[in-house]
Amino acid sequence: MNRPRLRQDRFRREWLRRIGQAPVFALVAALLLASCGRPPTVAEAETEAASQRAPGAKPFNIRDVFPEGAGRELVLENCQSCHVLVPILVLRMDEAAWYRSGIEHRERVEGLTDQEFEVLYDYLTSEFPPDRPIPKLPAALLDSWTTY
Repeated sequence: MNRPRLRQDRFRREWLRRIGQAPVFALVAALLLASCGRPPTVAEAETEAASQRAPGAKPFNIRDVFPEGAGRELVLENCQSCHVLVPILVLRMDEAAWYRSGIEHRERVEGLTDQEFEVLYDYLTSEFPPDRPIPKLPAALLDSWTTY
């Protein structure tokens, strides 16, 4: 059977089950829209972190905290159109939560094909589950994330 179709049906059922939580979703949607100012790029965040680093300290590379795998570059190249990468690193989400995130984000990442978008969310689901430890991040990067 077609995997995207099964996934779509499963997420549709999950969405309908949770529709009773509409006020919570409305609040989350409002926060997401409010956070869509231009965030710093990875390069800008790394430059800022470098400027605040103690002499002799090892430079921070955002790629070090995103595991290798299909979807990694899609995340690094596309998710910053609305927010910094910190939410991905610190939010611990299960498969259903990542699915809901995908539904909420699909129209914002218009440049990706449906297949690329699925690869991106498969990567997030597999590499950032609830039990994955939160990596140590520079204060400047954490400070750049105020809401999501």
